[in-house]
Amino acid sequence: MLSVCYPVKLFVTIGFVAAAVLPLAAEDWPEWRGAGRLGVWTETGILEEFPAGGLTATWRIPIGGGYAGPSVADGRVFVTDARRADPRSTAAVERLLALDEATGEVLWTREWDTNYAGLQLIYATGPRATPTVSTPSAPRGTCWP
Repeated sequence: MLSVCYPVKLFVTIGFVAAAVLPLAAEDWPEWRGAGRLGVWTETGILEEFPAGGLTATWRIPIGGGYAGPSVADGRVFVTDARRADPRSTAAVERLLALDEATGEVLWTREWDTNYAGLQLIYATGPRATPTVSTPSAPRGTCWP
């Protein structure tokens, strides 16, 4: 039986692999559905088909559960996750990670306690909100989960 976190881990892994094969000058994806939340991707030079040997991951990093997608901006990848000390409890610690887009190095993290009371345990796996990266006029590193 597949873990509840399997779809999230698969999505994040695919996102990181895709980020690794894009050109370094790729456009940012700073919030849910991309810039302006329009769901429009205007990149050029995208692969028409995967190489016969598949894609090679540039880096990997373990993350906890959740349903949020990653945001990419200014050479950084932002992702939220959650950890539960007791899988039978709705209490959790959510986390926002800022990662270096090229290396996967953790640049910084922020954590906060939360409780998914009112949700069935199967849905209490983590955050559902994709981080939104600030506008250029805001201080560098500002990101809202």
